[in-house]
Amino acid sequence: MANGIALESPHDYLVTDFAVETQFVHDLTVDSFANGNVFSKGKGINVNFDHHRGVPFENLFTEINVGTGSRLWVNGGSECAGPYSGARETLWNIQASSPQSYPKYPQLNILGMTAWSAVKSDVTWIEPIPPVSLVPANLYQAQLLRRLSQAIASPGSGTKEGKIR
Repeated sequence: MANGIALESPHDYLVTDFAVETQFVHDLTVDSFANGNVFSKGKGINVNFDHHRGVPFENLFTEINVGTGSRLWVNGGSECAGPYSGARETLWNIQASSPQSYPKYPQLNILGMTAWSAVKSDVTWIEPIPPVSLVPANLYQAQLLRRLSQAIASPGSGTKEGKIR
């Protein structure tokens, strides 16, 4: 079996409460300019975040237990399809028992993994906060609740602040 969950070119999809119960060649895939997508509250035995070229960008992986994590960034895709990843991929509260080293994606953000030391550069931002100490535990849910609570606080006001964007 080649693919688990593949988001090929979509924008703003939410994949949540999933389990990858076998090892695929490509477990969780983003490719071909896929952006604004969220993988949330998932688990697996040895999940990889397959950036299948075509410069996917600004996707969020949050509150996922990837199992071992030894193949976390095993990617596919033909070289003619461009770089594995575009800017601002974010990993938030990813649990892995033995993760491989992180890739040099542009503006990669990793928060809530303790496998590496802190890095704060234009290329990579890592905050090695233990997952149990990371607040919020799920970045997508926290952002959604904040947006919804702001909309409820000022319904019908007609101002920019009172509208969901």
